[in-house]
Amino acid sequence: MGIFHVKKGTPASKALPDKAKLKDGASICLDFCCHERKCKYPHALCKNGKHYTNWKNVSDEDKAVLLSHMNETGLLWFDEETMKKHKVQIPAEYSHLLGDAMGPKPKQATST
Repeated sequence: MGIFHVKKGTPASKALPDKAKLKDGASICLDFCCHERKCKYPHALCKNGKHYTNWKNVSDEDKAVLLSHMNETGLLWFDEETMKKHKVQIPAEYSHLLGDAMGPKPKQATST
């Protein structure tokens, strides 16, 4: 179980923004936070980053950085069922970042 899905074969260094952009310069452990992956370390000993069980636990500053990076790269997206279960809403302009193991939703075309 996790709050994210990551495109198969994508290294954490590409899926996540540079940890210098994140609060406290701490990264996120994709092995813990992504579906179909498992971290072998307890949270306090994990060298890969923070273990988030809920999007609500991510700081607002980090949410903005992550949403922007996810939107730009398309390599990481939210598990829609997990977000619904946790009663989490993301901004409407990022709703295409919800999906399942098959991928995120297609981006909606914007009218000009």
